[in-house]
Amino acid sequence: MSHETALALTSPVQLVSHLPGTWAECSVMKPIGDGVRDVNFICHGPSPGEMRRWYDTYDGLADDQPDWYALHFPHIAEINTIFFMHGPLPIEGGWWKSLAVQYIDQRGNWHDIPQFSITPPYDFRDGRYDRKPFEVYQIRFTPVRTAAVRIIGEPGGHLHLTTLAYLAAGMTTAEQAAQHLAHLRMPLPRIFQLLAPNQLWDLISSLHEVTGIAFDVQSKEGLGLDHFLDEKRCKQFHEQQRIHHDPTSLYQILGSHEGWDRFGAEMLAVRTTAIGSQQPQLALHHGGMLWICIPIVVNDTVLGTLENRNLIGLNQLDLGWHQATCQRFSLSWASYSRALEQVPVYTQEQIWSIIRLVQTIVELSQQQIYQTLQVSQLRNTVEELATPVVPVWQRVLAVPLIGRIDEQRAQQLNSTILRHVSESRASTVVFDVTGVQMLDYGVALHLSRLIQAIKLLGARSVMSGIRPEVADALVSIGADLQNVATYPTLEVALTHIIQHEVAINYRFARSGEPLAARPTSGAPASARARP
Repeated sequence: MSHETALALTSPVQLVSHLPGTWAECSVMKPIGDGVRDVNFICHGPSPGEMRRWYDTYDGLADDQPDWYALHFPHIAEINTIFFMHGPLPIEGGWWKSLAVQYIDQRGNWHDIPQFSITPPYDFRDGRYDRKPFEVYQIRFTPVRTAAVRIIGEPGGHLHLTTLAYLAAGMTTAEQAAQHLAHLRMPLPRIFQLLAPNQLWDLISSLHEVTGIAFDVQSKEGLGLDHFLDEKRCKQFHEQQRIHHDPTSLYQILGSHEGWDRFGAEMLAVRTTAIGSQQPQLALHHGGMLWICIPIVVNDTVLGTLENRNLIGLNQLDLGWHQATCQRFSLSWASYSRALEQVPVYTQEQIWSIIRLVQTIVELSQQQIYQTLQVSQLRNTVEELATPVVPVWQRVLAVPLIGRIDEQRAQQLNSTILRHVSESRASTVVFDVTGVQMLDYGVALHLSRLIQAIKLLGARSVMSGIRPEVADALVSIGADLQNVATYPTLEVALTHIIQHEVAINYRFARSGEPLAARPTSGAPASARARP
């Protein structure tokens, strides 16, 4: 089930659990929830940004047994870090109420690892609160030699289940662990980056009051709006759809007896058509039920869809279909018909009025998103100007950093500088940090990773004007600066670098080789041409 873009296969840090021959095991090996069926999926994980696949332990029992997930390695290895990523965390469960870490001995017995730390700190309260889907954590502990590790604990929520999209283990330094954790972090779906989920909910929640229909926004990446709302709005969302959770509702009857995958297949097909055509779709399903799906399109790109979540009927329900379905499931017609009576039925005229209202909401959303995009583009232009990359010599770039560098600006630095290094085929990048007062942990980590990325592009990094506070921040994350030359000022740095470049060019000129063939300044001395 792995894909070439899976998190494990694209990680800059290779772990023992990434090796061929690693396999996963879970306390629930035959789940019936919305997740994938093969637990080995968690060894590789989804692709970055993908929120359609995960594994969960829903088996319909909701018992008090602990949940556990284990990784078995191809050989005994030393382990000091475990990484895990949740899947969705719906209001019904998905999180841990308690958690232990265990390793296996040569006799196959599991033993607790007595002390460990979780980063970021894990909230073990039993409730959704403000949890977000696909959150990632690292567990650090004193190294153990073992052939398998597992995380085990009490599942949360009234369904007593946990969700997991990725599980990995290995021996890492603090910097490697932080680097892998950063690699795992999932961005918000694009539509929710451009229009805040809470704001979007405030916009569409009034539709229920006017129409009696509960609507949801489904992101193109695979999860709906409710997964990203704060605790207050998430409760409002589920209050509008409380009939879904009633075991006597038609929604629950059809889903539980037909199978949730099959029950949702027709609706997923309508969504796929709406996204592909960029046009609203209306589709009848399950004996006269109506599915409304309207794409949200900005700059000719579908970001998501606005859909009804509760069952609604159009004109007249197909009683013959429902009687046959009731008989097929061996259900009581009395209870089935009571559930059928709870489904609101609309005339065609009413539906068209509702669609016009929904399209108005979609157009408002599209306008707000478009305005956000314009502001974002303007901000990018300003940030580009705030991160000048100055060519000071052939294949030498100077990057003077001034003022406060926050997380957002650090990310902008990465993309801007790496693009310039690639386009100019630079051999040396000089970071002048004279104007930087301090770096926090996250930004220092970004800078350290940027230096490593520059090295992978064939260039070396040089730093000048380092203040004590900046030096302390870089040392605190264990940044590998062994091969990074430092100078007291930008002037001194450029003098040395230019003299070095001139000397190399002179040697190549004497040797008769083309300058384009010479290695970068960061190449080892043995790889450089000699006169």
